[in-house]
Amino acid sequence: MVKILLVDDDHDLRGFMRDILTSKGYDVVEAFDYDTAVVHLKRGVFDLALLDITLPGKSGLEILKFVRNNRLGCPVIMVTGTAGLDLAIRSMALGAQDYVTKPLSPNYLLHSVEHALAVQHS
Repeated sequence: MVKILLVDDDHDLRGFMRDILTSKGYDVVEAFDYDTAVVHLKRGVFDLALLDITLPGKSGLEILKFVRNNRLGCPVIMVTGTAGLDLAIRSMALGAQDYVTKPLSPNYLLHSVEHALAVQHS
């Protein structure tokens, strides 16, 4: 089963994304901030990480750097509001596979996840 780390401080949006992903059979582990995400990343292996850029404290970009610096090997998709589009583009330079913008389109989210997983396993 594909295991996804989902990090977003917005409880409702995180639940919305979790429901979309679990309806397609993905195993989703949730976190709401940098510290919780890092604990999960240290404890388990993930096939993919979905990271909100704007988090309380350290940003999703810091989690992306943690993934890269520790060579965890899982693809990362950044989630951003349109105001953070420049940050999303910068995240691509740091190694993110893709980014999705809010408000989220369920179809686009699933397409992005499936594409990132396909690239990872090819």
